[in-house]
Amino acid sequence: MTSTGFAQVVEDGLVLRLYVQPGAKVSAILGEREAGDGPRLKIKLKARAIEGQANAALLELIAELMHVPKSTVSLQAGSTARLKTVHVRGESQTLLNKLHQLIIND
Repeated sequence: MTSTGFAQVVEDGLVLRLYVQPGAKVSAILGEREAGDGPRLKIKLKARAIEGQANAALLELIAELMHVPKSTVSLQAGSTARLKTVHVRGESQTLLNKLHQLIIND
């Protein structure tokens, strides 16, 4: 296992440490942000934090931006908090490259 800022490479993919801001005008990745527990990727979501809408929108956005099936993205921690941990299953290096491209192009 290796760690790169907010992304941790695991045997079956990546674990992403996120700071999520629901109720924004548009959904977008805003880049890396320092949180009290270390770096996190900040994401704003158009969906509101009502009845799991923001969590569902988050998983869908990550799947769409990383070009992976939605079924490979799961919420590991933080279902009711802004600080979330998401697991993306797949080939680690490919996922890391896609994530790197998202951050550069943003």
